[in-house]
Amino acid sequence: MTTKIPKQLKDAYQKKRLKITQSALSLFADTGYHSTTISKIAKSANISKGLIYNYFESKEALLEAIIVEGITLMLSGMNDVSEIKNEAEFGAIVNNSFEMTLQNMEFFRLYFSILTQKEVSEKYKSKIMEMVEPFIQLLSGYYANKGIPNPELHALMLGSLLDGVFIDYFVAPDMYPLEAIKQLIIEKFK
Repeated sequence: MTTKIPKQLKDAYQKKRLKITQSALSLFADTGYHSTTISKIAKSANISKGLIYNYFESKEALLEAIIVEGITLMLSGMNDVSEIKNEAEFGAIVNNSFEMTLQNMEFFRLYFSILTQKEVSEKYKSKIMEMVEPFIQLLSGYYANKGIPNPELHALMLGSLLDGVFIDYFVAPDMYPLEAIKQLIIEKFK
């Protein structure tokens, strides 16, 4: 019986933490980081303001946790990929990027919002780049193996293109032919 109590407590802790991060993510993405207060997050999560501090020492720590968890999730499909060996694997990586973005649109709205807020971006830029660097290196290695000049530049350009595609899609999802654009990207950048 005693072994179930710690698991139950851990599960309850994780559920409450998830409720806080989901509420914060939604508010940060919808109203902006600076406009969102701990009080608003607590109200949205239907918990007391003080309880949030049992999970996160500050609003900044909460944002950082959301960023780290979101990027980790985004890159999770590439955890076992050490090298892109062929065009089919390249297509799978691009497909995974699209799937992860579409499944986590709220996070990516926040992510792109953070990148455009100088004071927030400056604070988290190094953490974001540290986490995204393996993706860029994976693409760079692929382009280097294909003999493409300036493989890292090619990888950065593809990353920027993907960012731009997703931003445009967020702005006008009904008017943006995402599947056709994905296929064009695979064809042009393979």
